[in-house]
Amino acid sequence: YNLGIAYWNNRQLKKALSTFREVVKENPHSADAWNNIGFILYQNNDLKNAAPCFKKALEINPNHPLAGINLDKASKRQ
Repeated sequence: YNLGIAYWNNRQLKKALSTFREVVKENPHSADAWNNIGFILYQNNDLKNAAPCFKKALEINPNHPLAGINLDKASKRQ
């Protein structure tokens, strides 16, 4: 997960996305990783695939501090 954050901070979004996808394969209950996948997809205007990631993060953690906000933003842009 931390490697994905490092890639993200260095604007290496493809590597960050790949890393977060590996995280959810190993730990499908990582709400933060699901939210981060969704946000990278959102940044790439892939709203169709971003929204389900935010929803998954909220299923895991209904009180996730960013997933609800991100889902709302993605829904408004669709």
